[in-house]
Amino acid sequence: MKLLPRVLIITAFTLVLFLPQSSRSVPQSLSWKVLDSGLEYGIMEFRTGLYRTDIRLKVLKVDPYQYPVRIIQSKDYNEKKLSAKEFSRKSGAIAAINGGFFLSNYEPVGLIIQNNVVLNQMSRADWGIFLIEKGEPKIIHTRDYRYNPHISQALQVGPRLVVNGKVVKLKNQVSRRSALGITKDKKLIFVVSDASVVYADDLAKIMRLSFSEGGLGCESALNLDGGPSSQFYLNYNGFEDSVEGGWEVPNAIGVFVQ
Repeated sequence: MKLLPRVLIITAFTLVLFLPQSSRSVPQSLSWKVLDSGLEYGIMEFRTGLYRTDIRLKVLKVDPYQYPVRIIQSKDYNEKKLSAKEFSRKSGAIAAINGGFFLSNYEPVGLIIQNNVVLNQMSRADWGIFLIEKGEPKIIHTRDYRYNPHISQALQVGPRLVVNGKVVKLKNQVSRRSALGITKDKKLIFVVSDASVVYADDLAKIMRLSFSEGGLGCESALNLDGGPSSQFYLNYNGFEDSVEGGWEVPNAIGVFVQ
């Protein structure tokens, strides 16, 4: 989302479930592909009646201890803005998803830490911060952030969708969405709506619900910049997929092979 200057994947099998409209928690179709140990890609679909809009989500599940996650900036490549696909190709990331908010001149808004270096200062907004501390992924509220040299990566954006396994009360807004979540076993979940618009609270419910309930099992989740900024690219071992954005963005979250 451009802000004005002052505003600030299963294996060789596919599982398809057809459920009655009265079932609200399980997707009408679910397919997952295991790309490698610690890396899965999936597509989830929900039809109106399960949630308020038709929803199609592309999801990447990552073990961050096998596949490091880093913040990437277009400035690293002498560019003001890049697409998720360009971020991936230039950085060598196997996957990239759009990141945080930015101004109309593509200057980022909010805290950015890249490889233990603070590149952009924190905004005092009611947002969340995704960070990697000593290799462990976390999502915290802005007010709980304290500088720590052990934080290798951080990105401030928001709002938070799930906190301690509970859905946060959110504004009644619908938009294209991208988000990230953390499961109880510390796996990272990256989500992008594929050309569909989603209410924030519906996305939060999907991310919070357990896998057996048709959700993504996140203990915490954070909304990334949405609307035309929402975009994603994956290219690993001959498997490629993407969600194109409406415009290019100044930063992204990249998934790398060690």
